[in-house]
Amino acid sequence: MSTATASRGPESADTSSTPASVTDRVKDMAHHAVEGVQEAGSSMKNAAEEKLEQLRDATAHAAETGREKAVELGHHVESYVRKEPAKCMVAAGALGFLIGMLILPRRL
Repeated sequence: MSTATASRGPESADTSSTPASVTDRVKDMAHHAVEGVQEAGSSMKNAAEEKLEQLRDATAHAAETGREKAVELGHHVESYVRKEPAKCMVAAGALGFLIGMLILPRRL
């Protein structure tokens, strides 16, 4: 037991840490941890905002491309109707007849 007391002696002599200094160290460590979490949160927020901006740009580009293709298709359909009006009238009539057959109730 004297060996254990002798080995504890130097350690207990170095306990100049008062509860106030331990509290200060814990507060300092907590402060650093909070700062680290805030920095990480700020970094993630910035990354999310950047990705959101990229997504907005991509969506706007896709919408514009879709709009251009729809206009192009409209011009193509208009051109075809002007070239082949009889075929388009027959096709429109047939389509109307088929839709009518599907929607209206059948009489026996």
